[in-house]
Amino acid sequence: MIDTIQDINRFSSGELRVVHENQHGAIAYNYPHQRQELVFPTRDLGEAAEKSRMGWEIKPGKEGYLLRAPEEWLVDLSDPFKAQYGSPDNLTTYRTLMDLRAKGELPNILEQAKAGVDGIDVYLLDGIALETEMRIAGSDSRISAIKKCVLNLVKSRPEWSEQNERTTKKLPKTRRLGARKYPASELSPLALQFYRSIEEVHKVIAPLYKPDCVINGFWDQIPEADVYIFIPKSGIKMALGFVDWRQRYDDIMFWEYHAGQTMSYEGQMFPKPIEGRKVAVIDVSYSGTTLNQLHRKVSDEGGLPIRVALFPKSRRSVTSSEYFIFLDRLLRSQNIDLCNEWAERLYVDTVKC
Repeated sequence: MIDTIQDINRFSSGELRVVHENQHGAIAYNYPHQRQELVFPTRDLGEAAEKSRMGWEIKPGKEGYLLRAPEEWLVDLSDPFKAQYGSPDNLTTYRTLMDLRAKGELPNILEQAKAGVDGIDVYLLDGIALETEMRIAGSDSRISAIKKCVLNLVKSRPEWSEQNERTTKKLPKTRRLGARKYPASELSPLALQFYRSIEEVHKVIAPLYKPDCVINGFWDQIPEADVYIFIPKSGIKMALGFVDWRQRYDDIMFWEYHAGQTMSYEGQMFPKPIEGRKVAVIDVSYSGTTLNQLHRKVSDEGGLPIRVALFPKSRRSVTSSEYFIFLDRLLRSQNIDLCNEWAERLYVDTVKC
């Protein structure tokens, strides 16, 4: 007999709390990461494998398997590659989606969007860590098709035209962002050598997290340090771009650490001595939880941590860092006024000419 609520609580060691059940499992709030997820608990490996084929991510839990549904972002203000490289249209879309959500009209739009895709269910996700980004979860991998439909419907609304007029007044001209993305096949010989060293050390993780592209265009702004820490899995893509820019990797390590209520895990690749040394901890940040955990670990080992949040999604991720990259610009966290429209203001200030 499946008890979804109790199983999610047990399998996650109490880190997930069910918001409401549905036919695919439940929308649960992930407290360490301060956001909702669509999750399904099971003790049956065959059932977990079937879900995996539908695009769900398998996470071994304390007493069984927790599966997280596939997700898509609809809009993002802090990530240059999701933000159409600072396009005014991106800000218009963000403002329109927020307006429609406040009016309670987004669920109807999601229903319209999924009408042409048989048998899929779509859920709007919420959470403190989703301030600059709006995300949806789907019951299978066809959620990517739903995303396109949602955005087309949003752009046909009168609210979009109203918000576009507002954006045009704020952003009559925008600059070209320095951030760029390119295929991993174009990496320099040294960066490829670095990836091969990752493969040699960890034959399981490397193929799973092998990026098809890398990003560059802002690494020159990262504060100088003696050691640079990246966190798998997205950290591999970030580290490759970092190495490709600076043509050096002897001071880079990977460190993953998670401290749960009843379970913890930790892993390192290329560990370095950190006592008495400046250590930059670099991570794509939603809630700041990972940055804070590694800040404590580095401090406990006598290091001098500097947290750098890449493309922060929330006030919490900004306040959990000393510096952060917003689009393609490094900013000092203590200098930021985190008012209600902080992300929109930063977007305008960063992209305007």
